[in-house]
Amino acid sequence: TSVVPTNLPETSVVPTNLPTNEDLAGDWCGETPLGPIKVTPEVSGAVTLFVAGETFTAEYYLDGFEIVFTNPDEDLAALLQQLDSSLYAVYTDEGVYVELVNVFSTTITRC
Repeated sequence: TSVVPTNLPETSVVPTNLPTNEDLAGDWCGETPLGPIKVTPEVSGAVTLFVAGETFTAEYYLDGFEIVFTNPDEDLAALLQQLDSSLYAVYTDEGVYVELVNVFSTTITRC
């Protein structure tokens, strides 16, 4: 039998291995003040976002654990400009932390 030490430090929310597009591919869902959110990254770097009752598209790439969104479609770009906001996301052990800066933040999980 193995003995588990009792003085282990608290575990970090950051996974030990850097995520890949393959790790992100698929559906991620959660709740926001604007209603349900669904984010569907693809291995190719394309991403579909459903939020506030609308579907948007963009591209993404990984910078360590951060998910950087680029090339938003016209509607998403207009929404971000109207809200004076930007999209921020980080891959964690709990799911993907998503922030529409100055509007909401939530953690979405596989769905």
